[in-house]
Amino acid sequence: MKTFHAFTGIGLALVVVGCGGGPATSGDATASSSPAAAPAASSNVVPDAKLEEFMPSVPGWARETPPKGETDAEQGVSRVQADYAQPGGMGGMSLEIMDVSTNASMLEPMRQALRIQGVEKTNTGTKKATTVAGFPATEEWTPEPGNGVVSVLVADRFAVTATGSSVGDVSAIYKFLESVDLKKMSALK
Repeated sequence: MKTFHAFTGIGLALVVVGCGGGPATSGDATASSSPAAAPAASSNVVPDAKLEEFMPSVPGWARETPPKGETDAEQGVSRVQADYAQPGGMGGMSLEIMDVSTNASMLEPMRQALRIQGVEKTNTGTKKATTVAGFPATEEWTPEPGNGVVSVLVADRFAVTATGSSVGDVSAIYKFLESVDLKKMSALK
């Protein structure tokens, strides 16, 4: 079973895709040719190693963990994630890049999240639709203690999510996202 992150509504949510043993064989009585059984296999999913090339080096931030990635062509999903910290500071940032191009069950909630109108107040802060480098995005911000999530949908295919904790201001998350070459990413096939 594989677990991927995706934004639903406005924040991050875990999405579990795939389960069971190994690949079905022609003699496997449980194999199904039904299109509803799972997303279509696709060789068009950008492998996690290629997505890793977009993990930035950001001035004022040190990568705490090497990027971790996985690709599941059968489910039509690949992802890479890394954590960053401010040396001598308290702030932390997590960056996740996903290709969900052929997984409608993950892509559609992302599209729906972008339909927020105006700024919505929450119990702890705000959420809104916005743009990053010309791509549609969502922002959720909690001013105290300075936590937020900005998720960008690039080319109706790639989900780029930066999650900041104790970063002081939401602009720190946007500055971090500006380090990712989203225009170049949008040209990936």
